[in-house]
Amino acid sequence: MKKIISLMLAVILIVMAIPFASAATLGDVNADGDITAVDARLILQVVAELRKQSDLKNPAGADLNDDNQITAVDARIILQIVAGIRDIPAEPEAPINPDKAEIANLFNTKSAEIAKGSYKWEKACYYVEDLTITKGSLSVDTIQGTVDKFLGIGNGSGTEKNAGKYAIIPMNLKESDIKNVAQDGNYITLTLNDSINPTVGGDYPISHITNNIVTKTDVENEIKAAISSATLNNFQAKYTKVEIMAEVNGGKLVSLSIRYDLEANLGASAAFITVEGKGKARTEVLYTDFNY
Repeated sequence: MKKIISLMLAVILIVMAIPFASAATLGDVNADGDITAVDARLILQVVAELRKQSDLKNPAGADLNDDNQITAVDARIILQIVAGIRDIPAEPEAPINPDKAEIANLFNTKSAEIAKGSYKWEKACYYVEDLTITKGSLSVDTIQGTVDKFLGIGNGSGTEKNAGKYAIIPMNLKESDIKNVAQDGNYITLTLNDSINPTVGGDYPISHITNNIVTKTDVENEIKAAISSATLNNFQAKYTKVEIMAEVNGGKLVSLSIRYDLEANLGASAAFITVEGKGKARTEVLYTDFNY
């Protein structure tokens, strides 16, 4: 996802100086009377959480496809308006909303195809809410390092040969997993329902699209590796803001990205020492260069 946003930002730099005057409020995010690449950049900053939606002077003008959320799709629509290949919608432009069951089947079929071939992957995992220790006397560095490890904090990339838990799996999406689905040109975006304490291969929305799932056993093993006498007393993993975006061209997947937030809460003890903590991390994985 970050790579997609970076590419769009590069396009913005090229068309930055091209204004598109209009009295319409849709697209004019900074309320300066013009629709320009600056407005697209502001939207992408909101998507990347570099700026709050409330900072926008005209936040209502940022949802151009009327899906009740601000995404990179809205920024792309603005860039198309600036480039003159799309008209300014008089009202929010309703996205195409394909049948959820059909879309689930499409992703299941296409993911099974690309999982058999070669591909490149790139991931980023970072905190959106820093780890906080609410109780305890263990070394904060020890706790931080342990949590970083089981969450997968950091960047990575490679091919299917070293993808490990980030490898593409044949998806098993169900209609009930899908919260929202929208299509804009060749791009299809799905948001899935939340999952609490999912398991690898289990019947949870997140389990149906990836094996990169943190379980209680994983956490317990990491804690024991750091402190052999430690015991995990409680752990909860909640996966939210789960989003899949795919570019489909000629019936084939061109790119696939999976993004989600993991809210983790845990409590552990060792001898007379106890510790409780919580944090939220975001994982973004982009897959490209499929060779079926």
